Amino acid sequence: MRTLLFSLTALLLCASGSSHAVYRCDADGKTSYSDQPCANARKLDITAAPPDAASNARRIEKEVADGKKQLQKLEADRQKQDAEAGRQRQRAARQQAALDKRCSSLERRQRLANEDAAAASGKAFDKARKKAGRANEAYEQECGDAKRVRPMQAS
Repeated sequence: MRTLLFSLTALLLCASGSSHAVYRCDADGKTSYSDQPCANARKLDITAAPPDAASNARRIEKEVADGKKQLQKLEADRQKQDAEAGRQRQRAARQQAALDKRCSSLERRQRLANEDAAAASGKAFDKARKKAGRANEAYEQECGDAKRVRPMQAS
């Protein structure tokens, strides 16, 4: 519908002849042309040749065809961009799932080490406390708040 409206508008604009007056003004040895008369202006008789309807129709058809080609190219580009964005989302989801799995394992190891440290006594207490500290460090290093997108759920 838009192309039909554009075509009709272009055809009407091309079909209307130029009916503006043009004046030649000679002042101080310089010649200028204007659509407004000056003191010693001469009106020039300029009539535009009517445009050839067939050539206008061919030109309009070519413009419409070019517009369609551009539209198809833009749609193809948009589809490629959408496909790439989908692949990136899938890649990010896989990476997040792997991180979630690793963090879940580290959280479990951290929880168990803390429980062992709380239950230990004597020499075993120092060993269990070091083990819990290492588990806490490993968890914070790989699953700290800045690296996690979603909050971790308790087991």
